[in-house]
Amino acid sequence: MWMRVKSVTLKVVLIGALCVVGALGVGLLRAQPAAEPEPTVEERVAAEVSRLQSGDLGARIMAARELATMGPAAIEAVPSLVIQLRDENAKLRGYAAIALGEIAPQDDAVKGKLLMLLFDEYLGVRIAGMQAVQKIHARANALAAAAAE
Repeated sequence: MWMRVKSVTLKVVLIGALCVVGALGVGLLRAQPAAEPEPTVEERVAAEVSRLQSGDLGARIMAARELATMGPAAIEAVPSLVIQLRDENAKLRGYAAIALGEIAPQDDAVKGKLLMLLFDEYLGVRIAGMQAVQKIHARANALAAAAAE
């Protein structure tokens, strides 16, 4: 049949039709569902706070790590993170301290809780607590300098 078709236009139309049929066959032209809108920062923080309160240690550690990446936007998570500073798991205590350092709340009670980590039996937790306090002080100094300008 191919050799009998003399018109170039007809050959192009036939090739195009075959491509469309092939694409439909593999689903390339199927309608795609609309993408879900990205959750807001507040929704993400709420989801991570919920994970912090779960019974799954791995989920709680991952939640603390995720909250650390959100920085000051995760200020609503501070009370839940402070609770994690008393957890029996050293890794969770350390990640909670790191998250608090990144969020850098200007709250003396939080700084006091972090300073208590200096007496933790695990070196990594002590270091995380010290670094968190340093970051909170650095942010406070930066805010004071910005306010003075």
